[in-house]
Amino acid sequence: MNHAKFFLFILYLFPCFISAEIQYGAFDPAYWNGLVILKDHHAFAFRQENDIIIGKSSGLTFRFIPIGSVIEKVETKEKEFSGMVSPKVRAFYFYAGFDNPTLTDRRIEEMLETNRINYSALRPQVSGQWQGLIASINNNLAWMKLYQPDKKRIYLPAGRRWIFPKPDGTQDLWTIFEWDAFFNALEAAVEDKELARQEIEAVLDAEMMMRIAGLLGKKEDAETFKKEYETVKEKINQHLWNRDFYYDRYWDGVFSTHKAASNFYPLIAGVPEEERVKKLLEHLSSGKEFWGDYVLPTISRDNPAFKDQQYWRGTIWPPTNYLVYQGLKRYGLDEIAAEFAVKSATLFLNSWQTFGLCRENYNSVTGEGGGQRYQSWGPLFALILLEDFIDISPFDGFRVGNLAASQWGCEGFD
Repeated sequence: MNHAKFFLFILYLFPCFISAEIQYGAFDPAYWNGLVILKDHHAFAFRQENDIIIGKSSGLTFRFIPIGSVIEKVETKEKEFSGMVSPKVRAFYFYAGFDNPTLTDRRIEEMLETNRINYSALRPQVSGQWQGLIASINNNLAWMKLYQPDKKRIYLPAGRRWIFPKPDGTQDLWTIFEWDAFFNALEAAVEDKELARQEIEAVLDAEMMMRIAGLLGKKEDAETFKKEYETVKEKINQHLWNRDFYYDRYWDGVFSTHKAASNFYPLIAGVPEEERVKKLLEHLSSGKEFWGDYVLPTISRDNPAFKDQQYWRGTIWPPTNYLVYQGLKRYGLDEIAAEFAVKSATLFLNSWQTFGLCRENYNSVTGEGGGQRYQSWGPLFALILLEDFIDISPFDGFRVGNLAASQWGCEGFD
């Protein structure tokens, strides 16, 4: 079974089952090659080691029967079983239940093809110049879905391999980061609103909470959040603005001299007044500082650390670009936002369409991908361009199109 593919199929009604149904199937080659979750949230997983399929149950005994292939040798040990599968098998189908299956491999092929056709017909799509833009977002997220049995939910981790370890050094599959969850929710909302809801549960700031409370008629809560927002806004303007830019500041009051992409974040929070916005744009559009063929470097190009192009020392990060882009849109800076969106999407799609990689960050000089090969926030670059043409924001409401985009070789979607 050297290069056999695994296919998991979802059955919501299966007459052979007594009390268990296959509720969800997932695929993650970095950990388990396959995972089946029964409706009572017991799990059965399997992985491939050379020509051996190793399966493990989480406390429920049921049949694991291959369809259309032969397990030549089977060994069992406690809740784990292993079987050698014929290496000529093209696809490994299986049935998990309490009775012998009535399905054939041909019937499974038909079911998969029917589901594929239905899914393809209903999912959002882009044609024309940016064909594949939406698919690049959702396809990458689909690779990263995991099941969290203690919460009985599906979730998106930070990536397929980059997971923080447990204290004993083994990998912890359930690591969830705050800003990763927020960005993953934005990406998931393009196609899966339920997954987006689960991801966004606790990642809202004071201003957005104020707006939500206002819509719900909770005037007292809205006023509380408004005061919190205004206080933070005032302190940022009072303590972090130095001459012509927002700078980080040390505990002793000394301003940092490093100009970073994160210093544009006050834009998304609506912090600077018009004159300060103009100063920020001068820095952003300067080829000596931040602008160029590839944007947006995490540290300015005139900083000694920029030449390192290592992680936060000059590389380009999808979350950083997304937040800065949202700041530009909040202030109605459509022309530079459109160019920013095109540069971001082009950078991502060059890697995705050429190598099938969803990189963690990118070199600001060469445009080459770096860091993790499959990072969940990678498609944010594509989402930026998608939102430049159609989006709903708390500031502008529903918006379609950007007249400035055609100047940057972007004619829109068909």
